[in-house]
Amino acid sequence: MCSSDLVADRAEDRPVGDDERSGLSTLDRPEITTGPGGNSVGRKRSGLDELDREREVHHQLRSVQIVAQAPDPVGATLRIGLTIERVAVDEVDEGSIIERAVRVGELDASVEVLGDARERLAALVLVEPEEGATGVGAIKDVDGFSIAQEPSTAKYDGMPASAIKSGKVDLILPPDQIGDELMAISPLADRPIPEFRSGENREAYERILRLLKRDHGVNFNQYKDKTLSRRIMRRMIATKSDQIADYAELLTTDPAELTELFHDLLIGVTAFFRDTEAYADLRIHLDEYISQKSEPFLRVWSVGCSTGEEPYSIAIMLAEMLGDKLDDHRIQIFATDVNQRAIDRARRGRYSASEVSGLSKELRDKYFLFVDGHFEVTKRIKQLVVFSQHDMVQDPPFLRQDLVVCRNVMIYFNLDLQARVHGLLFESLRRLGTLCLGRGEMLHGSPHEDSFTAISDTERIYQRTR
Repeated sequence: MCSSDLVADRAEDRPVGDDERSGLSTLDRPEITTGPGGNSVGRKRSGLDELDREREVHHQLRSVQIVAQAPDPVGATLRIGLTIERVAVDEVDEGSIIERAVRVGELDASVEVLGDARERLAALVLVEPEEGATGVGAIKDVDGFSIAQEPSTAKYDGMPASAIKSGKVDLILPPDQIGDELMAISPLADRPIPEFRSGENREAYERILRLLKRDHGVNFNQYKDKTLSRRIMRRMIATKSDQIADYAELLTTDPAELTELFHDLLIGVTAFFRDTEAYADLRIHLDEYISQKSEPFLRVWSVGCSTGEEPYSIAIMLAEMLGDKLDDHRIQIFATDVNQRAIDRARRGRYSASEVSGLSKELRDKYFLFVDGHFEVTKRIKQLVVFSQHDMVQDPPFLRQDLVVCRNVMIYFNLDLQARVHGLLFESLRRLGTLCLGRGEMLHGSPHEDSFTAISDTERIYQRTR
């Protein structure tokens, strides 16, 4: 029985308005979505000839198929208006193909809906050209599986090309092979995630970690085993490796696959002003903190910055706070991540419409330029941020920081590594400096717990007082 309560349906054409021609439509967030362990297929309209075959596949897999069909694009600025509906679980039959409208601007929310659906789901979403990267990112965030259409077979190749360029696609196939591939990987996807570190799997598991350390310099030994096992299992499915020992052997001879696994393990979940309440509380505190500083100098460290949304959000927040006085302050935001691929993208500061859709039109107009179908951070904001590849576990911390933002990084670490990182964060802050963690992280039990005072318990914002 499929436990998803999300269904989708075909869209209808509508006129393109003035806002859409400027690239600022409120319906800028088409997504490819699926639940944990599910399968996702992103295709363009040109792949509809294969739809009947995939319907047959979904019936055989006893899964729900989601279809959001976009009309042929008009230029590069067409936006499709769709509507989302939710159906109770007991109203969805096994093997059903439900075609209702999915509102593009709300489809991100479906990831949370599907996040509660732990059973099999196969999703087919046909979306507009430039939004493929966001869709597969949403899938990867919930440990889903993504298949992109081979761009050379697509009449409009923007969506699959965008998805593939993101580096988050598991397989690239022509449309006539996608259905058969789903049939082939389905038995693997149904298997429970084993405890790779224990029993007969341990040797192969530890061999994989040694290969990652040797070739990519990151020690994953103190990351949570559950997280590592899920991501390894995803790559085993993609490579059709039946046993982890088979996959470990493959990695010894295929450096490209080892790189794929490395980046899979480092997938970051990020967004501009993610958790708006945290930024609101932080702004109130920083406003007072800055007003009391004797020198107009502010040092900030954004740890695990991923593709740059967080440090740019901090820079925009400070620009809004200081207004015309921004140039009177010397602001340095150090933004670091162990993933060089993410850092390279962050430096470019270019984002799709869906990636900035959570920002108000006022902020988009003020701090971004619309260039070649993307929103690029303005030079003034870029100048506040310095990006660097950095492993917070192995490399020395940045010192004498006024603010350290380390949100949703430690949730992937085991308790021993979390305690060590607490010490590094304490060391990096100057006295009265501010530490901002993710909602699922806290200082409770840390040897430095008594050195901090909570500014916001709910949003995990602390001030170093010793």
